Amino acid sequence: MPVTNALWATSKRASWPHPLPTAGEISSLITWATETTMRRGEIAAMRWERLDRRARVLLIPETKNGTPRLAPLSSAALAVLDALPRRLDGRVWDMRPDSITQAFERACQAAGLRA
Repeated sequence: MPVTNALWATSKRASWPHPLPTAGEISSLITWATETTMRRGEIAAMRWERLDRRARVLLIPETKNGTPRLAPLSSAALAVLDALPRRLDGRVWDMRPDSITQAFERACQAAGLRA
């Protein structure tokens, strides 16, 4: 089954020495991506201080078209955030955009799917 979400578009493979995400991390990333429709670059750039839990939105200051936007957050998206540890540097995820793609491709291969 091909995956059509633009977030997971094929990108160049990088040889960056970064630890592979665990099954739980890629699962959380996939849930987050499907719940928010955010692109991989937007996900990788997420910061905790841009989250407004009361309004249930996340500010995305840099988008593909250059216009900042607010991403509405579902209960499932907020549950993903609740399960994540807070990093000292303020970033939500410890992955670059190309690392997200690679992790997703590996998960698809492991499941017998085409990315």
